[in-house]
Amino acid sequence: MTKQQQRGIQTVELSGDILRLVCGAKHPLSLSEIAEYMQMAPGSAYKYLMSLLRTGLLKRNESTLEFE
Repeated sequence: MTKQQQRGIQTVELSGDILRLVCGAKHPLSLSEIAEYMQMAPGSAYKYLMSLLRTGLLKRNESTLEFE
């Protein structure tokens, strides 16, 4: 099976893209920065970010609310 024929789960892939963005950033990112870069509505980005926080894959500075 070629790579294009393999099926994936879009939500997992998008979560991976968000993780790559945040981990590759030179500074912690705000929700609005993440949403803008990912071309998502802030509400949608927030749901992904909260799931990533709950799984321990991301951290959030509680005073600035930025993600790292």
